[in-house]
Formats: sequence, C-alpha cells, structure tokens
Amino acid sequence: IEDHEEAAQEGLAYGKEHMAKGKFDVVILDEILSAVDSALLSVDDIKELIRAKPPAVHLLMTGHNEYPELAELADLVTKMEKVKHPYDKGVLAQRGIDF
Repeated sequence: IEDHEEAAQEGLAYGKEHMAKGKFDVVILDEILSAVDSALLSVDDIKELIRAKPPAVHLLMTGHNEYPELAELADLVTKMEKVKHPYDKGVLAQRGIDF
C-alpha cells in the first residue's frame, strides 16, 4: 500500500506541476478520483489541485464516485453510467482501451 500511496502523491505532484507551467491547455488526470476512493489521496488534495488550476487550463478528472464538495469547485461535471462493458463477461482491463 505504501508504494501505491507514494505513486498517487507523485502523480498528483506531476499533474500539479504540469498544470502550473501552463504548457498544456488540457490536463487529464484519469482515475484520480479512484485514488480518493482508495484513500491514496484525500478530497482536500483534490480541492487544492482544483484551486491551483490556472484559468486558461482545462483540468479533467475521472473516477467512479461523486464528491459533492469537488463538484462545487468544478466548472463542469458529467455523470456517465455504464450500460454494458466487457468486464461483465469476465474480460479484464485491456491495454489501450482501459489503461
């Protein structure tokens, strides 16, 4: 678990650093909210990240659960619902599709 916590903190720092540089118009932190679900990052970590976002940068974060306190800080929130997925038939995550 320590390795996962360290990796989550490194990923958060990496995203924050690249977002602050303004080098990119869009920064995507895929499944960062799942790191919150797993207690690898906190809601406060994500709040700090959102507040640090430069106005010209679009920050996209994905995950599975809703966090109303994060939604309040966001400009846009989308809720997607799975209708059908290969995992339902036992197909594990596929490189290039799911990660």
